[in-house]
Amino acid sequence: MIVRKARINDVPEIVNLGVLLVSTFKDEYGSKFLEYLKKKPNYKDMLDEYFSKKIRSRNAVIHVAEDNGKVVGYSLSYLAKEVPIYLIDMTGYLSDIYVLPEYRGKGISSMLKDAAFDWFRKKDLTHASIKTYSINEKAKSIYRHWGFLEFSVGFRKKV
Repeated sequence: MIVRKARINDVPEIVNLGVLLVSTFKDEYGSKFLEYLKKKPNYKDMLDEYFSKKIRSRNAVIHVAEDNGKVVGYSLSYLAKEVPIYLIDMTGYLSDIYVLPEYRGKGISSMLKDAAFDWFRKKDLTHASIKTYSINEKAKSIYRHWGFLEFSVGFRKKV
């Protein structure tokens, strides 16, 4: 198993994983969040464009986990500017992290997180942030294990 920086020719496989990631939301969280999880008809093309743009960006990085030439997981990280009143000016944001179900429990998500943290340090960042849905107890448990503290809670309502 290796974790490496993604290349532009990895985008189709990353899109496939991204589709699985957003499909997982619907499957795991059901109708409670269904209204917020509706996707545009061309969302796969949009993911392709989005990931391609992030790979080319100096302020973002995608890492892939590869097993014998097969991409089995990915993470997307980028730099996030903070509100200017705080001492911490910029935070590393670990946006996406996904590993195929049959590869889970093998430390791959930790490897992807470590690669993101290495990239954050190279960018001279001192802090990182990650989010998940409020009812995703498994992810919250993993993030606490990684040393993250629960920091903020978001709410949504139709107006």
